[in-house]
Parts: sequence; C-alpha cells; structure tokens
Amino acid sequence: MPLMVALRNREQRGHFGDATPERSIPAYATRDETLVPAARRQPAWRACAPSRRRSIELRHMTIKRLAVGPHETSPRMDLHRTLIVGNSGSGKSWLAERIANRLAAPCVDLDSIHWLPGGYSVARERNDAVQLLRDAAKADRWVIEGIYGSLVNEIRDDSTALIWLCLDEAECVENIRHRGIRRGGDAASFAALLDWASTYRSRQGSSSYVGHQKLFEEYGADKRILRSRDDVMAFLHRWDAQSS
Repeated sequence: MPLMVALRNREQRGHFGDATPERSIPAYATRDETLVPAARRQPAWRACAPSRRRSIELRHMTIKRLAVGPHETSPRMDLHRTLIVGNSGSGKSWLAERIANRLAAPCVDLDSIHWLPGGYSVARERNDAVQLLRDAAKADRWVIEGIYGSLVNEIRDDSTALIWLCLDEAECVENIRHRGIRRGGDAASFAALLDWASTYRSRQGSSSYVGHQKLFEEYGADKRILRSRDDVMAFLHRWDAQSS
C-alpha cells in the first residue's frame, strides 16, 4: 500500500488521536533544523475568500492578546520542561536544541516517538507512543518539540512552558527548500512535505494551525508565540540576559 494512502487510512481510524481526520503527514515531515529569513510577502491565507480570511484574522487578534511577545517585559519563563510546537519548517528543532543545550537537558523530537525506528514509513501504535512520551516526560528537565498536537496534549500538564513557532507558511516552505532533501528522502516525499507545510492554516486536526491554536489557548503555564526569525533570536537573547 502506498505510504501516503496508509497514513491517510490510519488517520481516518483515529490513530493520531484527532477528533477530526486531517491530511496525511508526509513521511518526510521531520525535524526543522534551519531558519532562513524569507522575503516579505503576502501570507498565503490572505488569498482566501473574504469570510475565511476574516475568520483567520480574528483568530490572530485573539492570540495576540493572549501571548506575550519576545520584546515585552514579563516574568522570566520557566523553561525546564519546555514544549515547542509549530508547522514543518518553522525551526522547532533548531530552537529546541539551543534551549536544551543551555539547560543541559535532553531534547526529544516527537518524530522519534511517533514513528518506529528505521525511517518515517511505519507509525507506532498509539498507546506505545504515548507511553514512550510519558516516560521521557518523567525527567526533571527536557525540551520536547514536534508538530503532533495530539501527543503534546498527553504531557501538557507535565510541562512548565509552551512555545508556538507561528511563522507564515511561505517562510516555512522557504526554510524547507533551503535545507533540501534529507535522510534518504526522494523528490516525491519532498514535494509532499512542501505541500504539507503550505497548508498549515487551511488543513484541520491537531497538527494544524487550528490545532496548535487550541493547544495554546488552553495552556495554563508560561507560553509565548514567536512569529519570525527575529522573534526567535530576540527571545533567546532575552533569556540569556535574564539568566546571566
């Protein structure tokens, strides 16, 4: 059975834990290791129909009121057990590794939890993945990153902070193009990943913009939204200054 068909069938059976089936996550939707400044351009969602565009704009306004930006004065975040979510290509792994290095903490990529060893073609059974994740979350400090909102929800109460990398799809796609095909991927899987990243705000499910928005709104501890590379760098510089 072709991989994309197999993943789609698993989602329709509720394997990923979403109330609403979502588009298949490409097997190549793996770690986000590169942040590349993208030219200023019109976000893809602004090309939607007016009613759809207004709905998304209202969500942006709501989230801006909930989040404290990286430049604003706020109490120091407790990052000892940090969750990082965001679109493919948003730089989750890049940021997670830097926070983990500063904390001398393990950095866990949810791809290593969601997929069986040996590639990105066979997903673990849901219960096994959740147990692995809960075991990892028993440590005193950690940074866990990934796109899988349904898995993040399983350890949300064990965390001390949530960071949402909410970059525009065009920038995420540019980041993916810049890093190129990786880990034995091919042209077809790479094209699928680009398509996946470009539909962050239009698709549904726990790994979408809507899913991450819900997670962020319901999160009760320290949380931040970072919307650009500049935001990410300012956040790290501010944290360094507060820690020194």
